[in-house]
Amino acid sequence: MTIERWNPKTALRCAVPFFQALPHLEQATLTTCGGESLHIAFDPDTSELVAEDTEGREVGRVPFEVTE
Repeated sequence: MTIERWNPKTALRCAVPFFQALPHLEQATLTTCGGESLHIAFDPDTSELVAEDTEGREVGRVPFEVTE
């Protein structure tokens, strides 16, 4: 998938299908070819995927239902 402009919130939404396809996945880091990174982790307390930048600042959250 190619996204011309790096948008962390869009990247978070685009990551949802990967987490759905890989139910054992609890966290992942996406890195652009320009070196920007986005860490995404599942928060079991809120049932959300939470994205943080490289400095640990929260970028966004999306609801996520765990299916097995």
